[in-house]
Amino acid sequence: MRKFSGSLAFLLVSAVLLASCGGGGGAAGAGGGTGEASALTVAEKVSVVDAQSGGGSSPARAAARRSPPPIPSTSDYFTDRANVYVEERSVEAFDTVNEILCMLGQTRYGSMLNQGAYKAQVDTNQCKGRDSASAGGQQSANQSSGANMPSYEMWTVVSSRADNTAPQIVKAWIHEPSSEHEPEKVIYARAVITQGVSDNNPYGLFTINFKAFPVAGGVEQTTEMFKGVLKSELDTGTGKVVLKFFDLGGFTGPEGAMTFTEKVAIDRNSAADGGGKIYTQSVSPQGTQTKSFSIAFNDNNFLRVGGDTVCLDRKNFDSSAWRYGVYDSDGARVTRESGFPVRLSRSGQDYRGWIGYWGPWFQDNVTLVNGETVYKQTFGPGGGTETAYQVLVAGGKLKKNTRKTLALGDIVNIPLDMNEFDQASGTDNQFRVLWDGTKFSKTAYLDRQNNYTWVDMTPVDININALRYPELFFWSQALGGSVQIKLQGCTPSGEPPNNTFACAADNATEVISYTEVVVSPTETIPSTLACFENCPDAASLGGQNPFKDTSAFQQTAPGSASYASYTFNSSTLLLLDGGSAVVSSSSSSSFPWGLMTGPLFDPSSSNLSQLACGWDNTGNTTCAWQARSNLSVYYTWETGPNNWNQYVGLQSGGTFLEFDPPLQLSYTHLEAGRYLNSKFYLEYSGYGDLHGIPGTCVDMDTGSAADCSQGGPGSSIRWVPEFTIPDGSAMTASGVTFYVKALEKEQRMMVAPGGCASLDVTPYAALTLPTLSEWTDPTTGADAIGAEPAVTGAPAVVGGVLQ
Repeated sequence: MRKFSGSLAFLLVSAVLLASCGGGGGAAGAGGGTGEASALTVAEKVSVVDAQSGGGSSPARAAARRSPPPIPSTSDYFTDRANVYVEERSVEAFDTVNEILCMLGQTRYGSMLNQGAYKAQVDTNQCKGRDSASAGGQQSANQSSGANMPSYEMWTVVSSRADNTAPQIVKAWIHEPSSEHEPEKVIYARAVITQGVSDNNPYGLFTINFKAFPVAGGVEQTTEMFKGVLKSELDTGTGKVVLKFFDLGGFTGPEGAMTFTEKVAIDRNSAADGGGKIYTQSVSPQGTQTKSFSIAFNDNNFLRVGGDTVCLDRKNFDSSAWRYGVYDSDGARVTRESGFPVRLSRSGQDYRGWIGYWGPWFQDNVTLVNGETVYKQTFGPGGGTETAYQVLVAGGKLKKNTRKTLALGDIVNIPLDMNEFDQASGTDNQFRVLWDGTKFSKTAYLDRQNNYTWVDMTPVDININALRYPELFFWSQALGGSVQIKLQGCTPSGEPPNNTFACAADNATEVISYTEVVVSPTETIPSTLACFENCPDAASLGGQNPFKDTSAFQQTAPGSASYASYTFNSSTLLLLDGGSAVVSSSSSSSFPWGLMTGPLFDPSSSNLSQLACGWDNTGNTTCAWQARSNLSVYYTWETGPNNWNQYVGLQSGGTFLEFDPPLQLSYTHLEAGRYLNSKFYLEYSGYGDLHGIPGTCVDMDTGSAADCSQGGPGSSIRWVPEFTIPDGSAMTASGVTFYVKALEKEQRMMVAPGGCASLDVTPYAALTLPTLSEWTDPTTGADAIGAEPAVTGAPAVVGGVLQ
């Protein structure tokens, strides 16, 4: 998302998604209609030019498709629609709008037509801009358990239409929390749709007006923050559909005063040709950024003039999928019971939020207290029902790591991230490593000074004949977390602890990774947990060094080695050091993002024997780091001041609820290219939410690969998934087969030098850009949406799922 919030673009949102979703019921009142009208259908995502059918320039990556899986044609797999759109840099003014489109889509207001006012919890993480050049590096750097935690906003929505001759009206009251750059705000929006989408008009005809006010101390302020309008209208003189977008505003954030203006006019002769004019300006303490483009397009090409002149080929494109659905063998959509909406009552005031696998979320930054009561909300007629649960809050969480194995031949060319400490400079570096079938090579480094972007480097082979350890340790998003390579035939040289190892590797070499899940209250944990590395001292958690003085390498047999001992209290869900809880709750500590232990495990003789150094045939040395590769199960403890560092559970009558963790899916890529026959472990958190595909950067002006480190504000470089999983591909989890289908794809046009001779931007450069005079205030006058309706029942929609 850009520095200015996606809510600015809300206007486009309402229009575009209006009737595209299906649906349930809502609270009575607040503008309902007869209930007999059908919803109008308008575009689900706005792009200047329409997507093309076919495979584009790179069928293996762009639009590969398998034969339909053997499932019923009436199943969710076949009826769930895929949204395909064109991404082009000159229309970045629509980026914010389309982000909001995604969020509005989660409200399912088409399904809720004429059902009265209802609440929707919108997960903004599903819609945040995922294409910044730093995205790939940030994903590698952010390995906390909260990385995939939902981030919800609360919306109140009314969608109504009196009958099939009347326009459809959508009203929305959006509560957006503060962010790093912007204050908390309330956005009021009103959309009027008069005509649905058609072959000749890919937009539909609509007008959306919006206005936002900042909130300070829980009180809405009277000074507006921004306002604007989006409209698709018919020019009766020419018969053309003209799309217009205008917004302006400003606010004072931590960096100082900021203002912005965006203006767009798009004139389409038909679905295939037209042109437009785009103007954006932002002013901040960092300076003024102004962009102005004129564009023209026909069925074959796209011409952009402004700054550099760029000609693109509409028939020659590459594609990326951003969201996927996963389906079972019957074609039914796979859902995860990851949480539900709750109500908390304190001192006569109600707070509404969500509790699930990743922890709690509340709109008002409420922190739950151990022993409080919350009420699960189940949506239904008359407001639904509530079920009381007692909250258990633990100051940390125990995670179980279960071993799984592959071979190096399974992960050829899969990105592996490696931390390497440079003793000469005293710096910690991170490299991206690839196994090409014969050797390991460093191919990129993480630039921590430049937005955590990966910078390509001349490949440097790793010398496995002079290693510090007889194993290689990595982290891989594509393989689901930590990865160890068990090298073969390692021969030590020198004396510990300064010895090195000469090792060998081939495609049969064992690769070990671990699946991580949060321990639930019902799970049985060993009575004693041993720790050799990063073993926290409960009495020193607030200091610079919170760890005990333990050693991973000891010149003694594992059965005689010394280690730190802990116990786990299954009632309080706390790790105990002696009788003291290992809990860090201060953000001012040396670990404000949380503290993580090394492996914790049952110190049984069989487990300890797995720590005997593999290179020492005497069995009289201990290499405790081997716990990360040799043990079938080990645990880690995480604690810290943030919600994602802590465990929050619910119980009723002594019985705890259990939420579903992300589904771990094994996928083998069968398309030609660098990942042919490579295996990936992907995480599926719910509809549209599949993680683990590696990424790369592309230049939007040429369509070719680019260096991520050259990206940034105003740059043409974007981060995209490196491949697209073909529709119908099979994945497995615990021996069960599932099928995958892309739900959101973008097309990127390739450069076409000299291909735009027949295009002329002159007529479109003369277009009149929209002004404030085309905006109508949705908070006053005849078109005012009024006060936000009181909805006391449960949210009707959570994260795009009807309840």
